[in-house]
Amino acid sequence: MFLAAKMCIRSSGSVSPNLVLFSPLLVPEGLLIATDRGMSACSASTMGASLLWSLPYLKRNGHMVNWSLIASSRSLFGSVMALGLLLLSGCQTVNPVQVDASFVATPEFTANCPTVLGVLPIEDGTIAGTAARHLTFFRQEVNRRLVDRGYSSTTANWVDASQLGAAPVGESILTPGRLESLAKQSRDDGVLAIRIEKWDESSLMADRRIYFEIGAAMISSDGKQLWNGSIKGNVKAGGLGASPLGRDASARSCAEMAVSQLLLRLPDRVVN
Repeated sequence: MFLAAKMCIRSSGSVSPNLVLFSPLLVPEGLLIATDRGMSACSASTMGASLLWSLPYLKRNGHMVNWSLIASSRSLFGSVMALGLLLLSGCQTVNPVQVDASFVATPEFTANCPTVLGVLPIEDGTIAGTAARHLTFFRQEVNRRLVDRGYSSTTANWVDASQLGAAPVGESILTPGRLESLAKQSRDDGVLAIRIEKWDESSLMADRRIYFEIGAAMISSDGKQLWNGSIKGNVKAGGLGASPLGRDASARSCAEMAVSQLLLRLPDRVVN
């Protein structure tokens, strides 16, 4: 944007009365600004520029333009862009699941894959019994999600009744000898045993996470090991969404996610 001046300067140094200021970009057709005799070039230029800026509508490229909106539009656009960049830099996706799992299916799995699984009572193997209050919920969640993997589950009462006196209490449910005895006593095609080795809620109210370690095994009714391993890590209550209010609700949310991660490692049922 510039102002051009056509002037005739006399030998005395004064400005000619024919001084004309114009702008190729801003001045409408026919708009000329002339100075009075004796006005300095600086004063004339200042007056012309002030007059041009005071015009609400100017002609540009054959179209009437509201010049006052150009600067404000650019300012608004810049503000929106800056706000967008700020939001993008501040929004960091938090990974709600951080786990490390190691499970293996044995060669017998394909030939002896059960259809109906009995979920044994979840065992609390934590040092201070920190998972004890969640064991029933864990078992219900496992039974509910087994369907997603193609298995059918039986009721807890049915399973518990079949296990009475099947194996001595005191050993881990995942001990091969005890697990084999429980499987052979079962009325189902196989059993699923789960033991919670770690359930740490110390950070639950601070960062909404529970740190856990779970061992699991599947065994057929004739005592053959089909699948086993362990998973450990941490999960955030509510996943990618907001965490539930209250300690118990947050803990149950973490239990759901832990069970989900565990059963994702369970092979789908093989249809023979």
